[in-house]
Amino acid sequence: MWHPDDLIVAPATVCAGAGRAVVRLAGDGLTALLDRLLLPAGGAWPGAPGLVASRLEDQLLTSRYGPLAVDVLFWPGPSGPIGGPLAEVQLPGCVPLVDALVARAIDLGARLARGGEFTLRAYLAGRIDLVQAEAVLSVVDARSPSELSEALDRMAGGLGGAIDAVRGTLLDLAGDIEAMIDFGEDAIGATAMREHLGRLAGRTRAAADTLDVIGRRLAARSSGAAERPRVVFCGPPNIGKSSLFNRLLGAAAALVADEPGTTRDWLEARYDAGGVECVLVDVAGVADAATAADAVTRASADATHDRGPRAA
Repeated sequence: MWHPDDLIVAPATVCAGAGRAVVRLAGDGLTALLDRLLLPAGGAWPGAPGLVASRLEDQLLTSRYGPLAVDVLFWPGPSGPIGGPLAEVQLPGCVPLVDALVARAIDLGARLARGGEFTLRAYLAGRIDLVQAEAVLSVVDARSPSELSEALDRMAGGLGGAIDAVRGTLLDLAGDIEAMIDFGEDAIGATAMREHLGRLAGRTRAAADTLDVIGRRLAARSSGAAERPRVVFCGPPNIGKSSLFNRLLGAAAALVADEPGTTRDWLEARYDAGGVECVLVDVAGVADAATAADAVTRASADATHDRGPRAA
């Protein structure tokens, strides 16, 4: 089980050589963990958010890398971007150094963050809405300037602001309608009532048009992946579909074993086929869901039959 206040750690930048890298830590007990790992220039971590100059303090780290100077972007409390204590350690972009810092933080009580967990905490704390949370992944996955621009707009709250504006309009319309019901035509007058109804209808159509635009933009949030060709590996159980999937990707992305039925759920991964980017899909072996021996096997068969027709 996980808890939104767990002490977690993860690299926040790509695992490759670079000028700078960032390791992110968050959760209850963050200050105590930082005290074990680092020594701030002022001798103590500040009570207000800010950039803190510090150096490596942990003996295991300093024995290998020395008292290396690092900077820490530090939020001590709930005012930060995820609604709780957060630190972003900025250090030289050396992969072994980043790995060592993450591993040492885990040794001292943190756990490795799950994929998207920092974004989830920001969402749970009300710092971002669901559309913005989805947009974080879209920014990472963007493969063209237009995809990136659309994702950045959503992450900045463009769609969320538009949705809030429509909600405000609809609430105003509901209030106007309730007032018309309360007072009636006798109090307002027939001519004024017709004019008012015309204005209400115009505002309602405008709100509907805005919602239609928002709906199309939301539907297009995964268009980048949807536009890529999809290659689905279908066939009888245990003929090497997952092995081929792994061979093409150059990584052990799918579990492989000699026993039939090893693959239960479907996996997707992007693949560059000679300059043409496509999506590879590994599915369970084709089987008859009606004769499957257990519920999991039946669900696997259903998923396979559902994915096959989506190849394009």
